[in-house]
Amino acid sequence: MLLSRDWPLLGLLFARTSAGSVEVRVATQLAVPPADARAAWLDYAWARGGGLPGTATLLEDGGQSRTLLPVFLKERLVATQAESEIGYSVTDAGPALADVVPGSHSAVVSFSPRRDGTEMVWEVEFETRARRDFWAAFTRTSVGEVSSNLASFVQPEREFTLSARLVGSPEAAVGAWLQCLDDGDLGVPMPPPVVVSRGDESRAGYERLILPPGLRERVTRVERTALEYTVLNPAWRTCYPAHTHRGEVAFAPCEDAGGGACTRMVWRVCVRPQRYGRWAVELLTTLIVPAFARNLAARRASDEGREVDAGVEWCWS
Repeated sequence: MLLSRDWPLLGLLFARTSAGSVEVRVATQLAVPPADARAAWLDYAWARGGGLPGTATLLEDGGQSRTLLPVFLKERLVATQAESEIGYSVTDAGPALADVVPGSHSAVVSFSPRRDGTEMVWEVEFETRARRDFWAAFTRTSVGEVSSNLASFVQPEREFTLSARLVGSPEAAVGAWLQCLDDGDLGVPMPPPVVVSRGDESRAGYERLILPPGLRERVTRVERTALEYTVLNPAWRTCYPAHTHRGEVAFAPCEDAGGGACTRMVWRVCVRPQRYGRWAVELLTTLIVPAFARNLAARRASDEGREVDAGVEWCWS
């Protein structure tokens, strides 16, 4: 899909511009120390393509080389003089970037400490045979997009916390929670899940797929009174635009107003939204998790044959 900001690039692509040198420098503030910023760049920008739409990355040589698809651009990490820098170069520009002079490309990404984190400076230089203005604008745009995406990737997690009361024991509540997940009975209209894996005897490793939109969820740990899960592929294309999503649900014994046994459930969702995705992530989480909690409370009340005020409360922090 073409956005309004892409039209100037299209104009430059078909403009008659001469060969020449391209030099691009993009500075971005990152909310983590330099060592963490450097590791995040290698993980997110290098190994996973930096969130550029329609881009896939193939790693080779133990992650030292990569191919960006669908343009078949081949790049390789190169040694730099400072540990706070990362260097790379283009080894094969591929057919789409035929204007780039072979062997002329070099890039350095440096990470300098600042009071509130890190200043990342990404510098790229290369020679072109033609369309120098287009390649300068294209490089500035793509480097800027990846840099901004990386800034959101390293932001602190947003935390959603919900508490509710359930009838019965914590152990029974854990089983009912897992059964609701397996049934797809979350209290909101959703397609029936496709079970990918049943996991082990405790249900750890249980994985389900929701079609559409192709969202994959996995239970990563199950204990007697607690469990953890994660979303494996949060993204805009799966209708949950986050970098990461993980949940922790704990169950502890309590008493209702009449002195009957019940369970206090505390559900924490830790999520790191993608750029422009915070509104969608918070909206979906705020709709689905409380609905699941109320549905779970109703199921436990039906199983035990007595009612209790679920007292569902939640907040973001």
